[in-house]
Amino acid sequence: MATIVELREEIRRFAEELSAKYGPVGAKPGVALFTVMEDVACELGDALAQEVLRHQAAQQDDSAEVCCPQCGEPGLRKKERPRVVTSCRGPVEVRELECYCKRCRKSFFPSRGGSGAGSGL
Repeated sequence: MATIVELREEIRRFAEELSAKYGPVGAKPGVALFTVMEDVACELGDALAQEVLRHQAAQQDDSAEVCCPQCGEPGLRKKERPRVVTSCRGPVEVRELECYCKRCRKSFFPSRGGSGAGSGL
């Protein structure tokens, strides 16, 4: 992946476009203009971070065999459903895989590699 330094020019152009479209018109009564601009910038940054996380989560490989965490038997893929995960930048909707173990007769939600411990991704 390109580094932030390598992406700086693209980020600058995108920031100009977003600022022109969503930037503050002026200060609110009793609030400094810079504070208003900072609030808008933070909202835009959070929205971008949430969208990047959603996109990356959607790209996770679901082809690996899943095994029951209780007995180790191969699990049956039952269904996928949307789930909201709270990130440090706000809520992100991801797909959660639900599997079923015939032996234990229980559903389980396998963790997808590299997505974080206990996140269900």
